Formats: sequence, C-alpha cells, structure tokens
Amino acid sequence: MARYAAALHPTSAKIWALQGMLLYEERSFEEATVSFSCALKQLPVFPYALFMRGRASEELGLHEAAILDYLAAHACQPKRVDALIALARTLVSAEFPNRALSFLERAVDLDRTDDQAREILAIVASTEPEQLKNLPQIPTVE
Repeated sequence: MARYAAALHPTSAKIWALQGMLLYEERSFEEATVSFSCALKQLPVFPYALFMRGRASEELGLHEAAILDYLAAHACQPKRVDALIALARTLVSAEFPNRALSFLERAVDLDRTDDQAREILAIVASTEPEQLKNLPQIPTVE
C-alpha cells in the first residue's frame, strides 16, 4: 500500500519514510535505503529517515553509510539516545570499539535510565572481544 502511496505522492517525505519502514520490516534493506533516501530528498533534515536509513545500511553491512546517517540523525536531534547507541554498535561491528566508548558515554549522560546504553557501555569498556559479538539488539523507533 505504501508503495502505491509513494507513487501517488512522490513529494511526500512521510510517505517515502513509511514505505521505507515497511520495506525494512520486510527485510528488503536495499529498497528501504532507496525509500529513505527519497524521503531525505524531500526533507533533508528528517532524523527518523536518517536513523532508519542507517539501520538498513547497517543490515546490509554498509558500516560507513550507517555511521554517517547515525551521526546526521544525532546532529538533528542531539538528545537522540538511540542514534548514539546505534552508532556505537556500528562502530563495534566495524571493529572500532574504542571510538564507540565516547558515544555510549554521551548516551548514558543523556539518559541515565537507559539500561541498554549502560549495558553496552559496560561490555565495550571491558573490551572482551567475545562479548562484543553479542551486543543487545537496538529496538526500532518510530
């Protein structure tokens, strides 16, 4: 349905983002990145589309693209803890755990009640490679 809506309303960033989310949920990550990119062409400062394009890129193993999108989402919304956590996870996946520490510390500073940020920070700070492979999943946000 969202695919038809995007065809009918090609200038609606929200419809492109909705289509991207549906494609992401279908695990059509390449198509999702295209839809989120279309949303961003219409609305360049769209933190949700940036974050979700980062998630889709991360699923495709495109760490550099994901990192750039998470940084951009965080720049748009500096208190966005999920973007910092996702950024840190991607840095760990790209084998840069030391770079992840500062983002996790910032996430914990922004929201001391975020158990996930604290848990990942503790794991990354311990730098035990086996634990780094089993970081908790990041929930999808809307």
